[in-house]
Amino acid sequence: MIKLTCRKNEKLINYLTQVEGLSFSMVNKLLRQKDIRINNVKTNINKEIFIGDELTLFIKEDKLFNIKRIYEDENIIVVNKPKKLEVISETKDISLLNIINPNYFAVHRLDFNTEGLVIFAKNEESKIILDEAFKNGLIDKFYVTICKNKPKNNEELFTDYLIKENNKVRVFKTQVKNSKICKLNMSLIKANKEYSLLKIKLLTGRTHQIRAQLASHNLFVLGDEKYGDFKTNKLLNLKTQILKCYKLKFNFSKNNKLFYLNNVSFETDYENILNYFNNL
Repeated sequence: MIKLTCRKNEKLINYLTQVEGLSFSMVNKLLRQKDIRINNVKTNINKEIFIGDELTLFIKEDKLFNIKRIYEDENIIVVNKPKKLEVISETKDISLLNIINPNYFAVHRLDFNTEGLVIFAKNEESKIILDEAFKNGLIDKFYVTICKNKPKNNEELFTDYLIKENNKVRVFKTQVKNSKICKLNMSLIKANKEYSLLKIKLLTGRTHQIRAQLASHNLFVLGDEKYGDFKTNKLLNLKTQILKCYKLKFNFSKNNKLFYLNNVSFETDYENILNYFNNL
């Protein structure tokens, strides 16, 4: 069961899909089954709702997004985040953190439309350790993506400089004022005439780094509506980026409460991305 507080005057379906990010089919199914209550009254009608209304959805939280738990112990939990879900949110009641446990700590994020592995700390000591580990690059992050075009080399280290401007970033080949260095390792898995399937090891964690940095090298992440190739996205009818964090590896430099995770890797498959590429 999920309880929400309406933050906007809106039709019920629009609110749940556009504000909270639920799928249209899921909301319609809940309505048909009368599994939604507005101020504790069951409804199967797309009613107007108002700020402050209490909404109750009778469904298990992790069933909304099919969240897979990869690993869990007394200190951390690793889950596979689907697309169209914020890790944490100040504007939505539904977020990955709230679904897993609102008392846990988010120590890193993935973009709304990026899927893949996310770690939560279960206690403050673990949070401090993981915050430091991410800040100092002690947790390796590996991604897989499909891009328009083929890279010049099968493997390459990209080193560029990035500036955040409003809700986008700009990438430069040389350092400019207020820019921050951004690095990633790119390796080609396979390619056809138009597209390439790539593995990425992220070496710095900048906003939108993978999508923006690859685009600066003429490699456009499919489905990316911010830095991608818009004609290709329209041709393929893609509205969300094909990008997944499929592996995390711990490399702690000193003994601490989480040192038992040193050299441990957590992985999830990317079969859906591989199948999509094979059908291009």
